[in-house]
Amino acid sequence: MNNAIKHADAKELVVQMIQEPKRLCFIVLDNGKGFELKEIEHTKGMGLASIKSRVDSFKGKIEIISKPGKGTEITIEFLI
Repeated sequence: MNNAIKHADAKELVVQMIQEPKRLCFIVLDNGKGFELKEIEHTKGMGLASIKSRVDSFKGKIEIISKPGKGTEITIEFLI
């Protein structure tokens, strides 16, 4: 959420948490600037790298969907 406000100039955020008996899922959507994922992966910024590292440490999955001018959707899922 911090990245959406700080970097994407998002005006709206939707945050969902879905809890099921064997799964926990977080979804964050924003209407910000969006970005090309391939370009961000090669930057020195720590935001997304830090998120991915934390998700990996708990054996979770992360999916990032973003396009310039179309906002961003990040889904994080943990099997419990």
